[in-house]
Amino acid sequence: MNNYYILKFICTFFLIAFTGLLSEVSAQSYSGGSGTVMDPYLISNKSDLEYLSENSGEWGKHFKQTSDLTFVDADFQIGGNFYNGGSFFIPIGNLTIKFTGSYDGNNKKISNLKFNGGATFYVGFFGYTTNTSQIKNLTLLNEQVNVNSGQYTGGLVAWNEGSITDCYVDAVIDAATNVGVLVGNNRGPILRCYVTGSVNAGNRVGGLVGVLGAGGSISNSFSRASVSDRAVQNLYGGLVGDCGGNITNCYATGLVDVPNSFRGGLIGRRITGTVSNSYWDTITTGLSTSDGGTGKNTTQMNTQSTFNTWDFTNVWGINGSINSGYPYLLNNVPPVLAPTTQAFDLVFSSVQNVNFTINWTNGNGSARAVFVKQTNTGTVSPTDNTTYTANSIFGSGTQIGVSGWYCVYNGTGSNVTVTNLSPGTEYRVMVCEYNGGAGSEVYNISSATNNPRNQTTLNTFPVVTSSAATNILSSSADLNGSVNPNGLATDGYFEWGTDNTLTTFSTTSTQSVGSGTSAVNISANLTGLTPNTTYYFRAVGVNLSATVKSSILNFTTPAALPTVTTIAATNITVSSGTLNGTVNPNLGATDGYFEWGTDNTLTTFSTTAVQPLGSGNTPVDISENLSGLLSGTTYYFRAVGSNSAGITKGLILSFTTNIPGLSQWEPFETLFLHSLYSISFVDGNPSTGFAAGEQGTILKTTNYGVNWTTVLSVPGRWFNSVQMFNSNVIYGVGTYGMIYKSADGGNTWTDQSINGSDKHFRSVYVVSAIEAYAVGFAGTFYSTTDGGSTPWVQNTQIPWSMHSIAMSPNFSVSGNGIIAATDGYLYRRTGFSGTLNHINIRQTLGVYDYLNSVVWLDDNNAIVVGNNGRILKTSNAGASWTIKTSPTGNHLRAVEAINFGAGEFVVIAVGDNGTIIRSHGFAGTVGNSWTVESSNTTKHLYGVSLPSLAYGFTIGEKGQGDSPPGPASYVNHNLTISTTTVTQINSVIPERFELKQNYPNPFN
Repeated sequence: MNNYYILKFICTFFLIAFTGLLSEVSAQSYSGGSGTVMDPYLISNKSDLEYLSENSGEWGKHFKQTSDLTFVDADFQIGGNFYNGGSFFIPIGNLTIKFTGSYDGNNKKISNLKFNGGATFYVGFFGYTTNTSQIKNLTLLNEQVNVNSGQYTGGLVAWNEGSITDCYVDAVIDAATNVGVLVGNNRGPILRCYVTGSVNAGNRVGGLVGVLGAGGSISNSFSRASVSDRAVQNLYGGLVGDCGGNITNCYATGLVDVPNSFRGGLIGRRITGTVSNSYWDTITTGLSTSDGGTGKNTTQMNTQSTFNTWDFTNVWGINGSINSGYPYLLNNVPPVLAPTTQAFDLVFSSVQNVNFTINWTNGNGSARAVFVKQTNTGTVSPTDNTTYTANSIFGSGTQIGVSGWYCVYNGTGSNVTVTNLSPGTEYRVMVCEYNGGAGSEVYNISSATNNPRNQTTLNTFPVVTSSAATNILSSSADLNGSVNPNGLATDGYFEWGTDNTLTTFSTTSTQSVGSGTSAVNISANLTGLTPNTTYYFRAVGVNLSATVKSSILNFTTPAALPTVTTIAATNITVSSGTLNGTVNPNLGATDGYFEWGTDNTLTTFSTTAVQPLGSGNTPVDISENLSGLLSGTTYYFRAVGSNSAGITKGLILSFTTNIPGLSQWEPFETLFLHSLYSISFVDGNPSTGFAAGEQGTILKTTNYGVNWTTVLSVPGRWFNSVQMFNSNVIYGVGTYGMIYKSADGGNTWTDQSINGSDKHFRSVYVVSAIEAYAVGFAGTFYSTTDGGSTPWVQNTQIPWSMHSIAMSPNFSVSGNGIIAATDGYLYRRTGFSGTLNHINIRQTLGVYDYLNSVVWLDDNNAIVVGNNGRILKTSNAGASWTIKTSPTGNHLRAVEAINFGAGEFVVIAVGDNGTIIRSHGFAGTVGNSWTVESSNTTKHLYGVSLPSLAYGFTIGEKGQGDSPPGPASYVNHNLTISTTTVTQINSVIPERFELKQNYPNPFN
């Protein structure tokens, strides 16, 4: 014997024992009746129902419910009358003692019933009914059923062999197998029943019935309950899970949310039996298939013609406002009665010539319809069960027969604005309250206080006058007029154009002039007019009575001032430049010329020769070449146009003449196939210089950078910095503590390196032939004061990675120096104590960028550049710093300056993507503003040197992906500037420096 039958035997045994005990309970008196068909016991309270459920000896008698019964949570708690050891309500009838009598719900309700069971069979309001039983006219609301295992669970009946008629169940059921919201397993007739709620079970599950067995039938019923699976099994249907009986005139709409086979929108599986005139909603069930029935979409399921064989007179109804538009059973819809209180106190507002607003106080209907007729007497009589389509445009809504009464509103509100009325006409309005949905309306047609009520529309016209135009200019004018509203809300505007009859015209913006009885001035400003042109205009007034136009007036625009645009100067040299601009004569004979000078406001200026430009209506180009200008000087200029209407001056622009003898940046080749990171020339000698980079290479040029020769190579290392003290003494530093010195112009080199795999030098600064300083990675800081004759001395004051070091020009007197480091760290030295002071720009300025290079201008002024286009300047030897606006967001790798004399400097900074920026000025102001120069390359630039006014040099990365492989970018530069825009990218050097981010941050 398998576990299933053992479990069934045990459950049956205890049921028999339990029901035997129940039969021993002494009988009680019901609320009435004798338990016969003709005189059934009356169930009027929960005590009556408790006695019935707990006494199996009563299960062959007849009952009638006489009042609604509502259960509460306390009923099912310990100590509650229906706790029953945690099983809650005891089903009426079981496998041993079945219910054989009848139960007439008498259209009453039982609310909040609860069932709870473990391995339990036959759970429902009725557990087991025979073919003699009859259940009818009963509603179960908010029922909750929870059964862990076992079979046969239904909200109304677990196993049914009798008849069930006109019943409704709303339940949430979680059970095992043979489960339905109405019946778990049905073998009898079910007629005119429906369910809502949900069922979650393991097998043979339906929204209405779990199993419809042979001999069972369902007709004129529906399910709107959802179905879901408790275990991965089969046989789920929106109406019936497993079907062996007959189904007629039924439908299902609830979601069938199961992933298994044998599932259907209406039926999961049909073995035998017939299915006729039955449907399921393919949208809401989520299924397009069923083992029987016809699938329809929601719109079709809301349409009566879909169910053309059904009885919509005696059994079914359909109404968009009932049951979500699906068919409903007429036996469950209460009769609709007319409202007892009619709408009243009609009040009219916003009365105009062709419209008014109707306001009223609502009666007690579910909605109301408003009817309007052009008359002064009578009442309206809408027909019950008739829907009147409303339209607030009078004459467009449904008319009651040919009575002249038109529906202007149908809804739940309390006001409507009616339009399309006739001026000076009396109208009668009546509001009728009603109950019921579309097609089932029952109207209150009685009169009430001020319902119906009459209102006459206004009959007024505006008075409109035009006045002469004012403020007439070549391209604009003011139109003037007045409008008298004459007591009706009125708007005014102008029609205007060049057509003297204004058959074609433009209009101005509408202006409200109110609803008074006096003239109101209106005006409108016209712009964009054509000079020397006659325009025509008239004022217009419009209200609900009429549109009134004044007589036509005109005006003529005078000639216009010329339109002038100043355009950037071109062909700029050290002593000349071409001024450019355009002048539009605007139809007046016009001359053009330029005003120019060194005064940035051109309060004082010179003028160029006058150029006749004609009298057209399009811009004419003008230009003038200036010669004999001062080099390196900023000039200001503007274009000027003059005609009979006056003088127009363009915006002031400027240009700066070039420095003598210089050209633009030009690319040269070093024939070195790796990136270069540093370049150095001696001030005043642009012919001889050194560049250093990858593969431990130092290059030398002796012909202004045209040709380069390798003078040192240390494979597997990188030189990051090289600096000349003079044409003989050169220092180079790089990775792995590498320090090399040449004292003979690069012919021979002395290795002065520091042992240590982490001592990567980034920058060297040479003070004299014997004094030099080198800084680098992770606190690497060394110096020599004997030219390296003895080992370089380590300085341990700074733990951070340092990118650049520089000493002031008068270092031997001031002892001033600056170190730029990673993540916004700056260190300052003053005097000769050797002490380095940290300048906390991270906190004072919020600067956290890598600071890559520093240059001194004099003993007080210095500039630092770094990542993300960062530029800082000090004017007090590094004691404090200010952020300067940068024209680029690219990383800036190096900065250099050249002194023109008398404290005037040019500063060049270079960086990623070929970025070159320039600042020009005196020591106190240089660096405040920058311009971008075209480098003619997109390679990253890492070093720059400015040995003279005529030459500048910058080096950078090897061309990546060049075919054939290209050399490192080398650029020969003069200090002439042309602007460009560049975009920031990462480069080789920052990738190396990022290692420093692994060290502790002292500000955290």
